[in-house]
Amino acid sequence: MRPKDPVPKQEKSGVVCRLQCSCGICTYVGEIGRQLKTRMHDHQLAPRRLDPKLEIAAYAAEMGHDFKFDVVEIVDRSDDHTSRKIKEAWMSTDRSFREVKQSDADNGLQEVFMGMRLAVPESERQEALIDEDTFFSLYRSLLDEKRESIDWSLIKQPEESVMSNYEDFPKPKEADMVDALSKLVVIKLNGGLGTSMGCCGPKSLIKVRDDCTFLDLTVQQIEVGKLNSAYNAGVLF
Repeated sequence: MRPKDPVPKQEKSGVVCRLQCSCGICTYVGEIGRQLKTRMHDHQLAPRRLDPKLEIAAYAAEMGHDFKFDVVEIVDRSDDHTSRKIKEAWMSTDRSFREVKQSDADNGLQEVFMGMRLAVPESERQEALIDEDTFFSLYRSLLDEKRESIDWSLIKQPEESVMSNYEDFPKPKEADMVDALSKLVVIKLNGGLGTSMGCCGPKSLIKVRDDCTFLDLTVQQIEVGKLNSAYNAGVLF
């Protein structure tokens, strides 16, 4: 199952989940190492019991809000507790709250890096420490960033008066088209190595049709398609 797939209530693997508040703005982000159904039941009872151990109870009591416990968004899965704590902090924004404190997440990261340091050869340790400091700098800058949420109810389709149909554009003269094409250069990047797909070379060299690679198809589109051959142009590639 993928991280965003619907999760059965009997799900037992450790997950990081997000609950939407009834106000439609705030969210709760938390990690769960127990059965999801049991944990959601605890969260539902927490406001009634005023359970001091759960932030969700304090929030509900203070703000008078409730959460949509029947709609749980799973943002990640992991059986490692530290990994879930880090992801919990990562997914939290200025409009959400969570069980883990930021210091706890930082401590969890430090524990992970401590184990990694022990595996680094002495000759590479100084370089590894520089990489670690760079990571922490980027990590904290991301968490400190104020991310604005999008109010999708305000997103409307543009009016027809500000949109133009392709058919309404005047067709340029062929001489102008050839002149424009003479200034065009097509650059094809190799792309990734595709190692996750069992490839040992760039993805552009994967054969996809009639023994042709992605690169071959790109060349055909330029040479045989409606460019060089159709307009007697010399598009470089």
